[in-house]
Amino acid sequence: MAKAQIGTSILALTLIMSACLEDGERGNPLDPLSSNFVDEGQVSGRVTQRSLAGVSGSLVQLTPGGLTSVTDGSGSFSISDVPSGSYTVTVEAAGYVNAVDTISVAPGVPVAANFELNGLPILESWTVNTAHISRWWPLEDLFQVEFVVQASDIDGVFDVDKVWLDIPDYGFADTLLTTQTTGTFARTLNDLDLPTTTIHALLGRPMLLSVRDHLSDIVTTPDLRLVRVIDETPEAVEEAFQNGPQDCLQGQSGSGVVPLIEWKPLFLPYPFTHRVDIIRVDSGLETLVERIDNIPFDETSVVATPLPDGEYYWTVAVVDEFMNRSRSKQVGFCIIP
Repeated sequence: MAKAQIGTSILALTLIMSACLEDGERGNPLDPLSSNFVDEGQVSGRVTQRSLAGVSGSLVQLTPGGLTSVTDGSGSFSISDVPSGSYTVTVEAAGYVNAVDTISVAPGVPVAANFELNGLPILESWTVNTAHISRWWPLEDLFQVEFVVQASDIDGVFDVDKVWLDIPDYGFADTLLTTQTTGTFARTLNDLDLPTTTIHALLGRPMLLSVRDHLSDIVTTPDLRLVRVIDETPEAVEEAFQNGPQDCLQGQSGSGVVPLIEWKPLFLPYPFTHRVDIIRVDSGLETLVERIDNIPFDETSVVATPLPDGEYYWTVAVVDEFMNRSRSKQVGFCIIP
């Protein structure tokens, strides 16, 4: 009899507790059965360069849903109230390659999403121009196309792996070479280097310059086009050196000689200026000792700075507004005490 009463009491207590649990409030926001349940999480992280410096102003976007955040000065971001589910995270920043990753968001569980962006290489400046060079030997004039590029990279100039040119109409490509100036790349092509009979055939043809970094990301210029080859060349007045270009000029002790450089007038149907170069020659080694730029088109002479004893030659060139140029033959002279 006692055992039956005990069993009945336990059953009644169980039913009472069960009723209490069913009727009681569920306040835990992580309990799916709670009226306070929030089916959302949080995504936060940091966007950095390869050097680990923060990238401020980066746009971080979740897809689907379109929730976004912009990184602060340290590259950090946070997106709250993100519904549970799977997302694609895209990071965009000016000058960098976009980064993409996938994440899963669960209620109340913080998700860390960190990104390291590769900075794009930069074509800071470039010039493409023609050069027409008159010379004593070989007798034929030389025609060239000159390419000069200043390139860099957000991750540092030493991340620049290659700079090259393309001439799509001819399926032609060539690599620009590094120079003594950090970040400057150059290439000069003669008639024989090109897939055309003359440089004139390149006029109006599209050309492209590209730079690639060590992670193989590439930036390319818009179409570039040659606009002119200057066929006329200026002609030096050799009589300015009295007895001829190979004669020596007598200088005064300790004061050097101030040579007068003269050339014949040249008339062209477009704007241009003159440029004079004076080169010193020592045992075959040539050194540019003076360059006089932007001489007005209607001037036909210029006075150089005093020159010490030695062997020299000078040239005069016409230069148009696109930096295309045409150069005279060399005029040699020497100076003795």
